[in-house]
Amino acid sequence: MTLGLVLGCALTNPRDSEQGGISGATRLVEIMIREVAALIWHMRNAHVIQHDSNLTKMPTDAEIQNQFFFQLNKRIQLDVTLMSKVKFGSKAILKAKVLETWQEIVEINKPPDNWTIHPWF
Repeated sequence: MTLGLVLGCALTNPRDSEQGGISGATRLVEIMIREVAALIWHMRNAHVIQHDSNLTKMPTDAEIQNQFFFQLNKRIQLDVTLMSKVKFGSKAILKAKVLETWQEIVEINKPPDNWTIHPWF
């Protein structure tokens, strides 16, 4: 991952085997790059500031993975919340867009049929 990719993550455009754009994948890649960059920045700052760069206090692979999954779960919950037409009216995210973005990832854990109505997922 380069600094240019992180800064230009909104311009990424994943394509399928037939060179067609995949809108759900595009949004997912953008979200993932942003979340990973933020997590790296946060963990680096915590290591340098709180632990004075002590090598014995480096986060383990499990800690890094858990924090990454926690951030993704928060992002999924945010998208589900942003679907609310009651709260956001015409600015609400379409359910189809949320499903297109997250369905393949959420399927790993076998979600309920209509997982988008459960904001605690």
